[in-house]
Amino acid sequence: MELSSIQQIKTLIDETGRPLQGYLTSIPEQLDVESFRYFSTMDKQRSSVAKYFHYKQFQFISVFTPDYVIGFAIADIRYVGNSFCYLYDIKRNELLEQSWLRPLGLGYSMTPSPWQGKAVFNGGELTLKIEEGVWSAAVKSKHFSIDITLTPPSHDSAPIMVSSPTGYSGWTYTQKHNALNVSGSLKVAGKSVSLSNARAGYDFSAGFMRRETSWRWASICADSKGTRIGLKSRGGRE
Repeated sequence: MELSSIQQIKTLIDETGRPLQGYLTSIPEQLDVESFRYFSTMDKQRSSVAKYFHYKQFQFISVFTPDYVIGFAIADIRYVGNSFCYLYDIKRNELLEQSWLRPLGLGYSMTPSPWQGKAVFNGGELTLKIEEGVWSAAVKSKHFSIDITLTPPSHDSAPIMVSSPTGYSGWTYTQKHNALNVSGSLKVAGKSVSLSNARAGYDFSAGFMRRETSWRWASICADSKGTRIGLKSRGGRE
């Protein structure tokens, strides 16, 4: 399914204030959190303050080259914003990491749309952009710099888009796409790295998640004997 030909869903939230559920056939243009009706376990509508602080959002990109595995993300948990990036040197078996924290929305911004928008952290040191479902990113860290665009390998390649219930009245929307083509530039320790054989994936997740959740992550992109392999898993124990 080519992204440009998908019939877009305007909003994740329906006219009753509830989210669409299950596997979606297109990317929502907006999550429309403002229209969501959020209730406590006593079936009382929660305050706007509770609704604001209980909403969480996460955006992540991973890049795989023959020599390096790279990942970077921006997470907004309302009380604090967190951004991190890492580079794993396969030949040296060395992991290099860098992270930032910003309180209460200061120094970062997120997009409420998995279809169109931009997320920025630390004055633009990490920027994730979405344009009609196509992702691009620019990162400047201590260990690498990258400026890339991710594109599907074929017209019938589309992301997984799932909306599921969480807790008593919450929900989580997640959108993932792996084994994507990579174009642009990458420098490690000031030296240019070819992206001709690189593959990448992204994860956009947002919603009203449980306060305590243990996550188990996996993200794989590879070419094996002429077959392209992409896997992204996010198992959670609530």
